[in-house]
Amino acid sequence: MTTTFSIPSHHVLETYQKLKNILSNRQDILFQNIKNLDPDFELPTDPSQFIEKHTEIENNFTLTTYSQDDIMFFFEEVFSQVDSDVPLKKEDILKAIDIKTVYDDISYRLIDDLTWAMVWKVNIPPFNKPMEDEIVLRGFKRGSEPVVQRYIIEYLQAAILAFRQNLYAAAVALFSIAIEATFRDVLQQRGFSYHSRASSVEIYDYADVKLSAENQKYTLNFETTMPKHINEFTQSINQGNSVPIKMRRVKKITGGGRERIDLHIVAPENVIDYLSVETTLQQAEKTISGLNGAIYQARKEGIIDNVTFPPSFAQLLTEVRNNLIHLSGGSFQHSTVNETIQDGQRVFNIISRLTSSFIYEQYSKLQLNLVQSN
Repeated sequence: MTTTFSIPSHHVLETYQKLKNILSNRQDILFQNIKNLDPDFELPTDPSQFIEKHTEIENNFTLTTYSQDDIMFFFEEVFSQVDSDVPLKKEDILKAIDIKTVYDDISYRLIDDLTWAMVWKVNIPPFNKPMEDEIVLRGFKRGSEPVVQRYIIEYLQAAILAFRQNLYAAAVALFSIAIEATFRDVLQQRGFSYHSRASSVEIYDYADVKLSAENQKYTLNFETTMPKHINEFTQSINQGNSVPIKMRRVKKITGGGRERIDLHIVAPENVIDYLSVETTLQQAEKTISGLNGAIYQARKEGIIDNVTFPPSFAQLLTEVRNNLIHLSGGSFQHSTVNETIQDGQRVFNIISRLTSSFIYEQYSKLQLNLVQSN
């Protein structure tokens, strides 16, 4: 299993010792699975050898004789055998196989389907009598990459670190990035685009036109062939009549930050083919801009509903993302959401619920779709 945080040997040893106590009457399970892992290990032939054999195993764990994948495999196999042979011990075994990482408040926990979850332990206010709770992310499997992308895990870790320091606005802001990135990954698989030059509508080519003036009148001479000829135009309107159009100047900022002024023309639809070409320079794409747009499209596509992604959560995350990240705290101070992010319990509920359900479930579906397409 590729883990985000390494597992020190002394924490592996702690987990083994817990199992040794739980399985005091079935120590053969531990010995046999070590034998499966290490063919050079000699099984004890007499109970008097148990202490010596446990010491040998614990020394090997301390010396990191086994790889991390080997260690995970060992714990999985012990649970599998206990699950079938000693069903009354199942819950105790799962509770014991919760291995701390280099950070004592982050661990990897075995789930009963033989996958692993990353578990963050956090304290919930009030701080005069804090309550310990957990944020759980499933989807880790021995021998493979996590189901959830690493950058999501990193943003999640950063959000939880901010939460532990009572920086709730920062925690929600960082978590909103993880949520938007999740939406992006899901929507991209459905054909949506996020690249900066994408357009939600077709972009047409320019026509070459020369502007001249004579007898107090402007004349446009089209050098590009139009979809419809001028003869059709004169026949479509009464002789001497004209078609009203509107023009205005539009100020634009180019990608390089340079300012320019364009001329914008609004004309009746029935004259468009006389004034512009239908050659397409860029095809339309399903585009999304920002978290709010992503949530809207996800609801429209049936990816989320009010149960899987409550509107109150969406309002909080988008307002923090729009006003705190992209703008500043000025307008945010008067927001109705400001009160929510002062409440540690409510912030925890949002992070915990969306991590364990929305983020995990969406990446699980993405992985399943990928497998099926191959």
